Amino acid sequence: MRSTMTKPREPGTVSRHENERDENGNVKDQPGVRGAPGVIHALDQALALANQAVLRCKWQYGAALRHHSPQFAAAALGHANQARIHAGRIVDRIAALGGEPEPFTGADTMRRHSAQRHGKSLAEIIAAELAEARYTIQGYRKIAAYLAEEDQGSAAMMEGIAAGEETCASELSDVLAEQPEHAQ
Repeated sequence: MRSTMTKPREPGTVSRHENERDENGNVKDQPGVRGAPGVIHALDQALALANQAVLRCKWQYGAALRHHSPQFAAAALGHANQARIHAGRIVDRIAALGGEPEPFTGADTMRRHSAQRHGKSLAEIIAAELAEARYTIQGYRKIAAYLAEEDQGSAAMMEGIAAGEETCASELSDVLAEQPEHAQ
């Protein structure tokens, strides 16, 4: 586990709470000055959400193929690619703030997720995945709200990521609406 503890600062240096900010209120990237640990931790949480979304989308893609649904497969593949891009942006932001991303340990959660979905109809699978996507969006928005006070650049990035997730959820909703067992 990585430590967010910093060495005691020398007189005349900038503390992590006194980081210089640019005209947008973002912490300036400075050699040797770490971002606030709370910001890094919040971004690590966002990264975990993005990584979970990637794994969920991979599972969705497999389910779509098993159920012979090219429309669901295309939506899942597009969402997986988008989630990978989101994860990359979050990793880049953590690095820019002087942090190191926490390793993702969500594989066990995804195995349970897969077992819970086994044997359900395609409409039930899509509905459950849509609920998961909405939970992820809510998580991103909470993180963005927290970051708004700490680092406006990170907050804006998280709002953009949440908006991207909204688009993916909208596509899932469209796929769900076209399922015969859901339209009844």
